[in-house]
Amino acid sequence: MTRSAGLAGAWLLSQALLSARGRPEDEAANAAAGVLGCLGCGTFLLIPVVVFVAQIAVLIWVARDSKARGMDGAVVWMIFVFLVPVIGLIVYIFSRPQGALVKCASCGNMRLQAAARCPHCGNA
Repeated sequence: MTRSAGLAGAWLLSQALLSARGRPEDEAANAAAGVLGCLGCGTFLLIPVVVFVAQIAVLIWVARDSKARGMDGAVVWMIFVFLVPVIGLIVYIFSRPQGALVKCASCGNMRLQAAARCPHCGNA
């Protein structure tokens, strides 16, 4: 079941429970409807937070990856990926220098294996 189908089901259930309002014997149904309503609202408030955190994680990865691959303009790539997230990430992945990252013997940071010098410390 998809998330939207689950939320739609929860909404329908809360509406059915709310229609029973007004009868004293249905206090449990009213409480359940309130809980389901809060759950649905909380989910809709949580989705933008999760998307924002994921976007920040991608920006941090782009900055570290571009620095490790010795690319100039890590900030420009971060801004591009921030402004157009999906397309920017795809363009970044295809335009970055390809190759394996290895640990630098001098500074311990990751660098492109084919690079003549480490972009962090400048040693070979």
